[in-house]
Amino acid sequence: MFLAVLIITTAFITKAQKVDFEKTYEVDAKARKGFLNEVTVNPNDKTTCLSFVTRAKGNFAGTKVKVNYQDYYFDADYNFKELKEYEDVYKSKRYKSEKGEEYSIEGITVMPNLMGDIVLRKKKVNYKWNWYYSRYYKTVELLDKVKPKDESGNKLTLLKSFDFDEKGEALALVRPRPTRDNPADVCENYFLKVDQNLNFVKGEVIKHDVAMSLKASFLIPHEGVELEEGSNDISEADICLIWAACSYYDEKKLGKNTDFEYWRVSNEGKLLKKAKFQVAGSDWSIEELIAIDQSLYLIGPANVGKELSTKVQVSASSGVPKYKLYQLAKITGDNVDYVTSTNMDEFEAKLKKPASQKKNPAYSGKRFRFNKASVAADGSLFICGQNLSGKGEYEDVLMFYFDNKGILKAQYGVRLEEVNDASKTNSTSQFINYTKDYAYWTIWELMGFKEEAKGEKPKALVYPSIAKINLATGEINDFVKIGSVKDKPTYFLQNDFPFLVNPADGSQIYLGLNKKGNMFWFGKVAFE
Repeated sequence: MFLAVLIITTAFITKAQKVDFEKTYEVDAKARKGFLNEVTVNPNDKTTCLSFVTRAKGNFAGTKVKVNYQDYYFDADYNFKELKEYEDVYKSKRYKSEKGEEYSIEGITVMPNLMGDIVLRKKKVNYKWNWYYSRYYKTVELLDKVKPKDESGNKLTLLKSFDFDEKGEALALVRPRPTRDNPADVCENYFLKVDQNLNFVKGEVIKHDVAMSLKASFLIPHEGVELEEGSNDISEADICLIWAACSYYDEKKLGKNTDFEYWRVSNEGKLLKKAKFQVAGSDWSIEELIAIDQSLYLIGPANVGKELSTKVQVSASSGVPKYKLYQLAKITGDNVDYVTSTNMDEFEAKLKKPASQKKNPAYSGKRFRFNKASVAADGSLFICGQNLSGKGEYEDVLMFYFDNKGILKAQYGVRLEEVNDASKTNSTSQFINYTKDYAYWTIWELMGFKEEAKGEKPKALVYPSIAKINLATGEINDFVKIGSVKDKPTYFLQNDFPFLVNPADGSQIYLGLNKKGNMFWFGKVAFE
């Protein structure tokens, strides 16, 4: 049976944020042996449902899987209301009931050969549902291949390719490769759409004014769509392409190393937006694109770069680069709102830390791994990341605070509380929440992993720690652990559903478990 409320505590944290209350509940053995399938919040009556799958009944007709459910309902204050048990066809946001546990799609993939020419290969993508990880895993079988050419017989150089996973189609950004008999314009590019039957549809030719190479590409999800990390599926996304002028043997087509260009392209290969801009650091490692409302933010470290030449040379990599600048660009529609470059001296001058922290880690322009970026209501930009050791291990967490003109306001460096083999090999998750006057920086401290039954994924033992930042002054308060008892981490975030938003007041509700896994914990955090 589901037990009544065992613990109700109320605490107030004065310097960072307020924990309104924490409540814990124990679930029965069926739920513990199963898995939490969904967490839903009813916006009308403010109730929360934790829905557990307790047992799979097998595959019916290859597509219908029936399971036993236990649904635990809580009221607006997270007091237990009722338990419902029933059998039904399995449903999940990730699970495709019309496809079943296993299905395959035949399609096309695009790849370059050793010369950089475009090669098309038929493929068969096999999807298999994993119950422990609650997701489909895919394997790809490559089949026949073909090399397409343009109307003049020139082979095509592949610049970038994208997929339509469910259709089995592909979209390739190509440029004809010139030959002695058939010269091609290096400034011309176009998209080639390929269907499952190797039928080609050539898109419009899009030209540059000077010779350019593709610097970076990103996907911009359509409104309301969340893309999986590393996804190359453009079914519900536009494409962002960033170009940089490059060296070229024809001086008439030679630009400056500071010449950059932005394209926004539809998933059909149609040019939607285009903007030219200048940068201070042409050797720019663009790590991330952030799409907020109608604006795009490009971020990453940079160096000044070398002048372009008619003597085209391939430069070899010289190990981990040491960057002297950090560069931002904001683009809205066809307009570039700003491009800024911040040097390391300014980073050092604006370094801040929590009062109780003795050492002050900082960004040095080297061995830094981007984690997350967030934009405040006034357009200020927060960039989170982590230093790496010479061995590639994760170390201190960092955050940069830029104002709405792209000017650095503060840099923050924090030493992790939990330093262990797990934290050294896994990036620390970071989050930003805002109120009118403050930003709240949350880091998830990782104590390690708890091994589960054979075949199940290990559970990450993570707990949140939160600090408050004054948006006006940039000052930061000390971090406060959430889910601790007598300053000892006791409740760890549920890995698949770590938090939800209370529809009544917009507060954040953390959902956690004790280490044993039998006690669920709600922690309500109000951002002041």
